[in-house]
Amino acid sequence: MGQLILSQAIANVDRLASFWVLRRRPIAAAIHEVLHIAEQSHKKQTKALHESLAYSQQLKSELGILATVQGQLETDLDKAESEQKSLYSQLIHKQAEYINVSSRYDLIASLLRAKPQDNSGQQHFKYLLENDFMRFANQVASLPDEAQAVIELQGVAEELALVAGFPGIHGKNLIAVAGGFSSGKSEFVNSFIQDASFRLAVGLNPVTAIPAYVSGAKNSQVLAFSSQGGSVPLTMNEFHALTHDFVRDFAFDLKTVMPYVSLSTQLGDKGFEHICFIDTPGYDPAATGGFTQHDHDIALQYASQAGVVFWVIGLDVNGTLPNSDLEFLRELLNITTAPFYIIANKADLRAEEDIAEILDEIEEVLEFEEIPIEGICAYSSVLGCELQFRGRSLFDYLSVKNRAVEKEQQLIKQVSNVFDRYRRSIDEDIERSARMSNCFRSLHLDILQTGDEELFLHMGKRFEELRNEFTSKSFQHNLEVANEIEGKMVKAIEDSFKLISTPIGVVGCKKAK
Repeated sequence: MGQLILSQAIANVDRLASFWVLRRRPIAAAIHEVLHIAEQSHKKQTKALHESLAYSQQLKSELGILATVQGQLETDLDKAESEQKSLYSQLIHKQAEYINVSSRYDLIASLLRAKPQDNSGQQHFKYLLENDFMRFANQVASLPDEAQAVIELQGVAEELALVAGFPGIHGKNLIAVAGGFSSGKSEFVNSFIQDASFRLAVGLNPVTAIPAYVSGAKNSQVLAFSSQGGSVPLTMNEFHALTHDFVRDFAFDLKTVMPYVSLSTQLGDKGFEHICFIDTPGYDPAATGGFTQHDHDIALQYASQAGVVFWVIGLDVNGTLPNSDLEFLRELLNITTAPFYIIANKADLRAEEDIAEILDEIEEVLEFEEIPIEGICAYSSVLGCELQFRGRSLFDYLSVKNRAVEKEQQLIKQVSNVFDRYRRSIDEDIERSARMSNCFRSLHLDILQTGDEELFLHMGKRFEELRNEFTSKSFQHNLEVANEIEGKMVKAIEDSFKLISTPIGVVGCKKAK
């Protein structure tokens, strides 16, 4: 359009110039020059415009490429940041695994290095049990509950090792706190501990993997005991790490190296200085796997060694004693004479009228099952108080049990009970042997009365062999060996307690929780 107008302007100027040839020629020339310059400028601008448009298109294309590259770079950056986070997370996990493995190694190494207390009596008892007694038990096969006898003597050996390595427990009344998984056993014990920073681990998953002795003392301390009788101190973090998951990560049964731990701390506002709770694993841990499948046996073992058994049920999920609890109690009743006391825990989650019905129901079930108890109480571990009870009150019962126990005589009595059963069994064997010998003699005489002298002489040798087979001499020897081993074991117990140092002083707390 601009070019057309310019052409027309030039033509008009030419016509005007011819008209004004004489008068306006200079002016026309000047105008023509200006228009020429304008035409040249227009061409340059047009060219520049085209070049600018081309350059703009090139820039636009390059910007598109840059935007694509930027998008790819942003995608790569996001991916790199995601990978970095993942690698960092893996690093943290590996560091945690390393720390976990390192802590397990340090614990095992410390336990293996721990030297047992220098107590010759306790060590001699262990030697007698593992050598003299086991040889004797292999020779005497007539005791019906021989396995239980071995377990009982092993329990004596463990208590001797415990008292030797942990003098603070000497003279205390052992109360096993037993029950099913998540019934609140550890929280029940915690309700008596006055130090808020010193607690047994609790949780929704099975926590207690290693039995813990919790006793009253001035200073708080945690000790892990090795199977050889040595001990090493633990921090609370290290102690809380001893969960089922921690134990399961070992390639072996940790309890063979570290059978139990002990906690010394201030207990209760009543000053329970002669009480020691044993926090046992739940006998029915929920799918914990690994070696913790033996928790049933461990709970049974430690509960049978205690002077009293507190059986804990959780009222958050139970309104009475579950059948599995009753089966365990019946099993426990067969191997211990310790009295039972029922703790209906988490009672604060129930209405008052419901609690009364539940206690009545539990009492009726136990009476029907012929399981004797000292009492039942509805207890709140959170509030640290007893809400209702049947029979004896919990705190009254604890006050009765808060008296020094003559552990030495208790252990001697346990040993004597085992050998009394062996003596009765051997005496029965002697009587049976005498009856058989008399029977063969009578038969021999009966043959003589028949008048068949040849048969009498022939059978005489056979009957003599049978009488020798059923002689009481071997049984008399076994009886003498039993008395000898019992005497040595009693002497070892007495020597062990002579070497035990003075117990650590213990006091109760001044303020109730």
